[in-house]
Amino acid sequence: MPSLVVQFEGICTHILPPHAPNVAHLVAVPHDDRSVPDVQKHIPYLWIRRGNADQEDIDAFAVQEAGLRYEGIIEGYHRIRLMGVRFQIVNPDGMDAYSLDRTFVCGLPSLTPQAGYLLHLDKTVVGGETGLLDALFEVSSGRLSGMLLDTGNPDRDRPSAAILSALTLAEPILRAIGTAPDGSIRDLTLRSGSRIWIENIAEGEDADDDFVLHYVVVTNPPAKPTIPREAACLRDTTAPRRGNPRQSLGPGCANSTFP
Repeated sequence: MPSLVVQFEGICTHILPPHAPNVAHLVAVPHDDRSVPDVQKHIPYLWIRRGNADQEDIDAFAVQEAGLRYEGIIEGYHRIRLMGVRFQIVNPDGMDAYSLDRTFVCGLPSLTPQAGYLLHLDKTVVGGETGLLDALFEVSSGRLSGMLLDTGNPDRDRPSAAILSALTLAEPILRAIGTAPDGSIRDLTLRSGSRIWIENIAEGEDADDDFVLHYVVVTNPPAKPTIPREAACLRDTTAPRRGNPRQSLGPGCANSTFP
């Protein structure tokens, strides 16, 4: 059966049913516009392993009008900068129902407990009507699970990441829709069984306080939320990292869920 795996790393916020507008599940990738000395900004990328798509198809897909910028091949992966884009899997298998694995439910920190009070979703933000998000990923089917990222640092708690495993009717087709008013639509056909990465981490060292970036999706964000701990229920899991990254990632760089 044709399939696609999407791994979400770093500051990616999962809007759960019934809060996601017009889709079962929406993953928001916040834009980091902080200008604080010594703070490493988060730069979001889509990574595709070389050979999982044809080069000419990558060139046609990753154009700025679709909210993307192709930056070439780095360590065997196509690197595509996310600059205001909405993703969809065009050809999902209609029998592949949307579901959340217990590891996703127990392993990803929820924004409400970290804030300590009732939060209100900002529908203008998650609707893509502002420039506060660099990307949105629509999940209409497939199974989402949670795993810990192997950061190579045994002395520090590790962040949790979400993995979407989706079945498709044929080779998976990823659609990019630019969120700008003049945004265009581009489709990319991937090899069956491909794994792609939506990654939103700092190019240097992440800080646990970066968890506050998740709260761009709410109208009443906390000034300083508590930082999640490593998820105990995920301690025997390790997500396959892209290459061999050297970043020092802590639990503040975990994916999160709303509410």
